[in-house]
Amino acid sequence: MTQSSQHLLQQASHLHRQGRRVEAIGIFQQALAQDPLASEAWYELGYVFKAEARYDEALHAYGRALESGVARPEEVHLNRGVIYSDHLRRDADAERELRAALAVAPAYIPALLNLGNLYEERGDRDAALGPYAEAIALGEAGRGGTDAELCLEALSRTAKLRPPADLADPILQKLHTAASAPVSATVRANILFALGQIYDRLGAYDRAFDAFAKANRWLLRQSGRAYDRTHTERLTDA
Repeated sequence: MTQSSQHLLQQASHLHRQGRRVEAIGIFQQALAQDPLASEAWYELGYVFKAEARYDEALHAYGRALESGVARPEEVHLNRGVIYSDHLRRDADAERELRAALAVAPAYIPALLNLGNLYEERGDRDAALGPYAEAIALGEAGRGGTDAELCLEALSRTAKLRPPADLADPILQKLHTAASAPVSATVRANILFALGQIYDRLGAYDRAFDAFAKANRWLLRQSGRAYDRTHTERLTDA
């Protein structure tokens, strides 16, 4: 990498951090014209294009990052998969990218969760359960690491897709344990909502109400808004 291209890349990254994405794109392109094998720059350019909703250009930049030997290619495949699934609705391409991520890193939990979600959105519950089960197993084996919350998210989704037949099912205890873990408000609320739905289905209505109430409290805590009865009454009247 030349000194000139390195300076340009630093400038582009600085603009990106400031939120000046359009300017950053131009500088990244100048730098990459000088050093077309700068894989991490291609990766960051892909990220900026994605943030600007320029999805075809993002896919191209991510592809160049892969061709140039970018570190952690599973992250690049994941980002490409998200563009295909969430923005372009090209599910077959999304699945291909997520499978490519897992071929590189079989224990890559974000790809497992996204693959399960892709199947779930298609309505293929049985297929979704497979990646979720792999993510759960990784979490239980202590291999979740920084993605431990995603393992618990997979647990709550599994409980919704395959609800237990009775109150003795071990998944209920797993969900209660997960709901007490140090996780974000959103993940905790999702686990509690899953518990509430299970208890409601099984006729344990007091437990269901308790779980739903706790879930809503965590969501309110996350939003930072307290319940305002006067405002709610005004809104209802209107």
